[in-house]
Amino acid sequence: MHVETDAGALSGRSAIVTVSAGVLAAQSIQFDPPLPPDTRSGIAGIGMGALTKIGLGFGGERFGLPANSNLWETLGSGASFNFECFPFDRDVVVAYIGGDYARGVVALGEQGALALALERFAGMAGAGARKAFTGGRLHAWSADPYAMGCYSHALPGQAGARASLAKPVAEKLFFAGEATAAGDDGSFGAAMTAGGAFLAGEAAARAAAA
Repeated sequence: MHVETDAGALSGRSAIVTVSAGVLAAQSIQFDPPLPPDTRSGIAGIGMGALTKIGLGFGGERFGLPANSNLWETLGSGASFNFECFPFDRDVVVAYIGGDYARGVVALGEQGALALALERFAGMAGAGARKAFTGGRLHAWSADPYAMGCYSHALPGQAGARASLAKPVAEKLFFAGEATAAGDDGSFGAAMTAGGAFLAGEAAARAAAA
C-alpha cells in the first residue's frame, strides 16, 4: 500500500481508512486502482445527516431556568430549535438544530447563526439574554471538509450499504468508522455513535494485523 499526502508519502502492507462516509462520497480521497464496485456501492448508499450545535455563553445569568433544562421551539415543518440550558451547571446554552434547516443556518456563517440562535432563545428566556450574552461558537459539521456531515444513515433501499463498505478490499484496505460499526451478530446497531466508531477501528486493526 502506498499513500500520498501533502505532508509526504507513506507505505505499508495495509491501510485503515477512517474518514467519514461523507468524505468518501465527495471523493476527497482518490484510490488507484479504483475501489471495487461493491465498495463504491456501499459509499453511494450511505448518506450523512446534518445536526448542528450552536453554543451560547452567558455571564452568570440563568433567567430563572434550572441547570440541565430544555426549551423547544418549532418554527415550521422541519425547522426547530432545542435549547439545552446550562448543562453540567455551566453558564452556557447549547442550541441543537437538524436537517435541511440546519444546513441553511450553517450557510449564514458563524455570526449569522449566533445572531439567529440568540434571537430565538431571547424570545423564550427574555430580553435579558441579550444583555448577558458573552459570545458563542457554531459547530458546522455539514460544512466541515473533514466531516461533510454527521451521523451516517443508509439511504432508502440501501440497507446493505454498511456491510458493503465494511468489507475489506483485497484484505489490504479496510474502512472503519461509525458507518461500519457492526456488532458480533453482524448487525449495525452501534452505527452513528462514537463508541461504535472506536469498536470498528479496533476490529479493522485486528483484521489488518492478522
